[in-house]
Amino acid sequence: MNATFSLDTILNLLSGLSLDNRAWLAEHLINPAEKKELALRKEVGSDSGWPKIRREDMRISDDVANLVKGFELPEDADYDKMKLEYLMEKHG
Repeated sequence: MNATFSLDTILNLLSGLSLDNRAWLAEHLINPAEKKELALRKEVGSDSGWPKIRREDMRISDDVANLVKGFELPEDADYDKMKLEYLMEKHG
């Protein structure tokens, strides 16, 4: 037996479900590989669903490029500490 449903019918069905039933359905619609990817995104703070921005995708204005030209951080720089110090300085 084949059944055909319109998207409106499916949407109406889903919006009529309780929050618990929608959560259960969402949990079962995500396959294990996607769950692992979501966990990794949360780990690195990229839970927005947007793809990561690669360095080669960034466009830097000439003014900014001239400002940082020749500036390099040492290899043993503690980036997390630097970010924390910057945020503390900026936001107190």
